[in-house]
Amino acid sequence: MVVFCGAIMSAGWNHCFNATFQKVTNPVTANYRYTRGYIKIHRGFYSYLLCTQKGTNTWKYDEITNLVHHYGSKLSEGGNYSVEVTDHSLGAALGTFFGFYAFTDERVTVHKPVQVYTFGGPYVNGYHFSDAFQYQERQRKLQHARFHNSRDWVTHLSFNWTEQQSDRLNNST
Repeated sequence: MVVFCGAIMSAGWNHCFNATFQKVTNPVTANYRYTRGYIKIHRGFYSYLLCTQKGTNTWKYDEITNLVHHYGSKLSEGGNYSVEVTDHSLGAALGTFFGFYAFTDERVTVHKPVQVYTFGGPYVNGYHFSDAFQYQERQRKLQHARFHNSRDWVTHLSFNWTEQQSDRLNNST
């Protein structure tokens, strides 16, 4: 099981507030409805999980996946293990991204789909990401359950909002 927590340190919050979209290569290579060669995802969360880390020259995603594969292979019979991801709040965004990239990784999805359970997380993607994500759910490589409180405004907030929209939100309360 992979668990991501919400942001508690200033570095984590800096990733959260870097809320513009980043255009990246779509890891889903299958031909599905609305296929695009790129997807747009939250720049701050992308930079945390999928950019080269200083000092190690690896992605944080690869560091986590290597550990999951190492322990999953050792602790399961014949290397037949499943991956479950859970998280809360802003960590839910990281869990969503991790699950999305993990389903394209044969170290993780050889035997079973990746299961992601997010609690109180914001929306973190563009339309092309959603199309690719839903395609993988239909292919049964990824299963996602999103839980949220209907009155929690963070869970309904789209990260492609502008400063002007933010000001309107602040003035309406």
